[in-house]
This record gives sequence, structure tokens and C-alpha cells, in this order.
Amino acid sequence: DATASVGSMLWYRDLGLGLNVNTEWFYASAQVDNIFRHQDNIYSNDLTQKRRAGTYFVATIGTDWESNEAHWETDRSNFGLSPYLVYRNFESINELWAGANFRAHWFTIGASISTNMDPAASLGIISRDKRFSLLYNADYMRSVITNERSLSHQLTLRIVGKQSRAGRRTLK
Repeated sequence: DATASVGSMLWYRDLGLGLNVNTEWFYASAQVDNIFRHQDNIYSNDLTQKRRAGTYFVATIGTDWESNEAHWETDRSNFGLSPYLVYRNFESINELWAGANFRAHWFTIGASISTNMDPAASLGIISRDKRFSLLYNADYMRSVITNERSLSHQLTLRIVGKQSRAGRRTLK
């Protein structure tokens, strides 16, 4: 019935927890969302349906290698390599991603693939002072709903302004 509203509430309270460990050699993180599995009947007009949200779990492990040729004025090396693994589980989605990003001076390129054979790639530029970056991402993934592959794109423009004095004092 298109005239009936979907669901009875637009906002739900729930809980998510996460932990990130960042060492000199690697980083590892885990997070879980929808711990209380709130009522989630937004996909139906039948308000008697008691569908609950699924628990969303993500675990990540990776490392960042930088060449030893750091420039003293930017404290940044010429080359960097960042391999990683990401596992995620949410309702019918259960997959592992393996990938890596490579940076040479201002140019960055990355690629990854999932256990479902869904590829993803990125290409971009990053300024020497890390205040400006332009990144292009593309993936060719199979939709859980339509069971068809589609190509999606994302363009990210990031501009980082100067920190305020109050912000610098807070961080230090």
C-alpha cells in the first residue's frame, strides 16, 4: 500500500563498539554495530512484523611501510606500501578483502579483491604537505538484492585547512 507509511519510527537507539590497536609495525581493529539488534521494520508496511537489525562486524589488519628516505621539511618518505586485510559480516554478506596501496611521491594507486571475486581500485594525488588530495575509486561488485554486477565510482576531494590555535593546544 503506497499510501501507508513505512515503519513506525525513523530513529532507533542501538550500540556499537570498536577497538583499534596501532603499533610501530602493524595496525588491527575490530568493530561491531547493532549490538542490541533494534527493531528494523523499515522494509515493510506491516507494523506487526518484528524484523530485527542484523549485527554488523568488521575486522581489519594491515601495515604501513615507508622508505627510509624521509625529507626533513615534510617528514615524509618518497615511497610507501600499505597491504591490508578486511573481514566483514552483515546478515547475508560474509567476505574477506585483500588489498594494497602504493604511494610514490605525490601519486597513489591501490587495488583489492574480495573472496566473492569483486575487484576494487583507486588512483589519486596527494600534496607534499598532505593538505590536498584528489582520489578516484571504482569497484565492480555483485549486488545482494539484484544478484547482478555493477560498476560504481567515487571521487573524493579533500582540503585540510590550518588548525586553529585552540585546536592545536587541545591536541598537544
